[in-house]
Amino acid sequence: MRLSLTAKALILISVPLLFEVGSAWLLLDLQKQAEEEAERANRSRAVSDQINQISRNIYEVWNTVSSASRGTWLSSSFLSQSYKKTFNGLREQYTYLINLSGKNEKLVKCAKEAMAAIDEAEALLDKNCLDLRAGKVEEVFANHKDKEKQLKQLYKQMLSQEFFLVEHEEEEFLKNSPVRLREYRQRTISIFVVAMAAHVIFSVILVVFLVGRVTSRLGYLGREVSKLGTGRPLLPLSGGDEIASLSRALSTMATELNALLRKQGAIVNNARDTICAIDDKGCFLSINPAGEELFGLYSDELIASRFIEYLHPADKEIALAWYQGLKSKSEKSRGTEGNTVELRLYRRTGNKAGNKAGKDSAEPLTTLWSGQWSEADRSLFCVIHDISERKELEKAKQEFTAMLTHDLRSPLATIRGLLELLQAGRLGALSDRGCELVEMADRNSTRMMNLINDLLDIEKINSGTMPLEIEEVAVGELFQEVELSLGQWMKESRIALKINQTSYKVFADRDKLSRVLFNLVSNAVKFSEPGCRVTLSAMPEGEYIKISVTDQGPGIPADKLDSIFERFAQASSADHKEKGGSGLGLAICRAIVNLHGGRIWAQSTAGLGSTFNFTVLAAI
Repeated sequence: MRLSLTAKALILISVPLLFEVGSAWLLLDLQKQAEEEAERANRSRAVSDQINQISRNIYEVWNTVSSASRGTWLSSSFLSQSYKKTFNGLREQYTYLINLSGKNEKLVKCAKEAMAAIDEAEALLDKNCLDLRAGKVEEVFANHKDKEKQLKQLYKQMLSQEFFLVEHEEEEFLKNSPVRLREYRQRTISIFVVAMAAHVIFSVILVVFLVGRVTSRLGYLGREVSKLGTGRPLLPLSGGDEIASLSRALSTMATELNALLRKQGAIVNNARDTICAIDDKGCFLSINPAGEELFGLYSDELIASRFIEYLHPADKEIALAWYQGLKSKSEKSRGTEGNTVELRLYRRTGNKAGNKAGKDSAEPLTTLWSGQWSEADRSLFCVIHDISERKELEKAKQEFTAMLTHDLRSPLATIRGLLELLQAGRLGALSDRGCELVEMADRNSTRMMNLINDLLDIEKINSGTMPLEIEEVAVGELFQEVELSLGQWMKESRIALKINQTSYKVFADRDKLSRVLFNLVSNAVKFSEPGCRVTLSAMPEGEYIKISVTDQGPGIPADKLDSIFERFAQASSADHKEKGGSGLGLAICRAIVNLHGGRIWAQSTAGLGSTFNFTVLAAI
């Protein structure tokens, strides 16, 4: 029968409990019988004593009034009816005897017959007493023999033979009562002993069940659970109890866990990046196949070796500082910041077998290490990404940009110099058409030079070579500088500039921040119609100051609010295309703001203009 563990436990507990309840009921029943026996014995003793007392009183009455002689009946005590007191006492004793008799019908019947005889004897004596008082002495004693005989018969009825039989029965009951009480006590002791023995037996059975059945199954379950994570399947227990259900659930969980481990193992083994574990001594504990390709050694050669052995000598101190920093990080400061470091290492060239690679026989690589220290495992889990190709591409791009800008700036400088000579008339007078063409060429050359300068600035920012000279800068002064720089152009374009006065100060590079404002205001003027207004304002936002440039232009589509800060990105409309521009202004603004630790974003409503906001750390 498939029963749950709870049902089995309830059965084992309920059976001895029911037995104990039955034993208790038997003990209570024996106790009740013993109490009834004691009560019956007390009642029998009282009945016997009462019958003896009644016998003595009837004997006294018999001695007093049973004789029908003249002297006895003519005495003053008889004539004063003193016998009534004795008869009343007898009635009370018989009444008490009836109360004591309980369910003894024989005794009740005898007592009632005796009380009737008392009433009849008292009536006879009362009549004779009244007759004697009336002077009918001769009439009273004329038939005194019959009266004496009648009184004797009544006194015999008062104390009949049945009374003595009842008294004998009660005495016999009293005599046997101690024997019965001893039997009750013996039966009580026997039941108590049997109940205790049964309780002990059931307790032993319960212990055997728990130890032999439950504990052994739990032990088996514990041994099976120890297989979790090893890849071996768990064999579930049979049965329908809770332990078997738990075993089946654990078996299912183990199957799913093994499948997950296989998937994770496949991901780790097929990952292009090196994934490894490093112990608290800096030695490799495990490494995936990609690590063999990265270091040029087999995994068994890498295991137990220190990772700094494969690094460039100049990067070993950096690596140790990074490693110790991850180990000493507290739980509160744990995060991604500071978890990555760029390190150079040597990869063994040729076959993997042999001694560890040295500098002379190895290929230098640039790698990016990302690590997370686990205090529970006392290990560093690390991902190593080979960025050598990316570094080479960046270097090539920087060299190409430098070469391109140099090769372009030199001819442009010569062209601009020649154009200046032509405009100054140093090479002869020009016609009106010639002057227009020279001015057009000058504008285009200036635009080309600005584009080259913007490209150089972006590359400097991305490569981290653009320095910042942080100082305390008044925002109001920056607004005034913008007004001085663009005031004439705005007048010509009939664009009004509104400056909301402010006393806020920020920590920033004055020139870089001026360039951000110049670019934003220039864009606002460029895309605003004559008669519109551009507003400059500033307000605090937490630890930062938010600077805003608001225009009344056509607005920016919602899907372009983020992309306009990318390189060469512009809002896709015919009006915007007519305005020209390199498409690098907003990208430069975002790069400069990011360098200052702030953020920049745009807000716009179609037909109502746009607002460009950026934040800079406030000066306290």
